[in-house]
Amino acid sequence: MAGLARLLPDDWRRRPWPESVISSLRNRAQFEVSSGINDACIEIGNVSEEPTVYDLANEQASGAQQSGHTLTEALPAVDHLQWYAVYTKSRHEKVAQRGLEDKGIESFLPLRDVLSQWKDRRKWVQKPLFPGYLFVRTEWSELGDVTSVRGVAYVLGNQGKAAPVPEEQLLTVRRMVEGPYEVMPWPWLSKGKRVLVTSGPLAGLETYIVRRNRASRCHLVVSVDLLGRSVAVEVDPRCVELIP
Repeated sequence: MAGLARLLPDDWRRRPWPESVISSLRNRAQFEVSSGINDACIEIGNVSEEPTVYDLANEQASGAQQSGHTLTEALPAVDHLQWYAVYTKSRHEKVAQRGLEDKGIESFLPLRDVLSQWKDRRKWVQKPLFPGYLFVRTEWSELGDVTSVRGVAYVLGNQGKAAPVPEEQLLTVRRMVEGPYEVMPWPWLSKGKRVLVTSGPLAGLETYIVRRNRASRCHLVVSVDLLGRSVAVEVDPRCVELIP
């Protein structure tokens, strides 16, 4: 069970994981197996079907070979710029981003400041907010150029097709990262109380709110559903109002 189970929290069996998360983790586990990182089985709950890793450079998926369909045949009727999530090789997020920039492909790698302990000193360094992932904005038909970039492993998706990430989710993450906040990883949140931010750098944002023991502060939480991950910032509760 070390395959997907290693990538999930201890209570993963009791949580309602969306299909997009299951598909993403299957692909990640298979990639690690094929790379020799581990030789564990790949399963989650009652799901044990063979995972599909997308080889968009060749416009074909291993799972599509059995059905006789290719990703080219699944090309949307209207091809336009959308955001996609990309899984990178271990610690290759910045390498992949530089390669994408060299090809003229727009990318977004959210970073956060982390105080790192070195042998002789402590130093603030920037680390990926979503380790192992970055985002690209491109057309579906151009995803083959993305997977050919050094450091890129594959594009995330569902049922044999690359799946776009809702732009509003990434715009919110960008506003958090670029604002005067300490952005932190947060347990994945898919439902809860929603609020409208009425003032401050995030004014106009609608998102989830989580209150901690300190009544004077609260956390705004934004989820990227395709990754099954969330991030949060701490704000003054007087800056928000509950949405009925």
